[in-house]
Amino acid sequence: LDFSETGSREARAFQLWMNSLGIDSFVQDLFTDLHDGLVLLRTMDKISPGSVMWKRVNQKVPMHRIKQVENCNYAVDLGKELKFSLVGIGGIDICDGVESLTLALVWQLMRHHVLTVLKGDWL
Repeated sequence: LDFSETGSREARAFQLWMNSLGIDSFVQDLFTDLHDGLVLLRTMDKISPGSVMWKRVNQKVPMHRIKQVENCNYAVDLGKELKFSLVGIGGIDICDGVESLTLALVWQLMRHHVLTVLKGDWL
């Protein structure tokens, strides 16, 4: 199987969308694969090229939990710069795999991407 068949239909749809973008990482489980923030940041850089300052990103694997939370905080900050509604969402929530808050962030990423494509601003 290419991806987990467990989880909600919404989570699986987001997994398929992220995998269709051609980022370096393959997302099998949305909530565990996003815990270090790297997949989120790669996705953000793919849909909004140049938005991620890679010098700020902790990329060394294995990564300490504090570094994972820093990456997730940076992803949330970038989401706010893209005008996402992220009230009450912190990097710790993404790192811990809180389903509702992770889905909220990823849904807004996908929405931003779709609207960009429809406007014709896509590369």
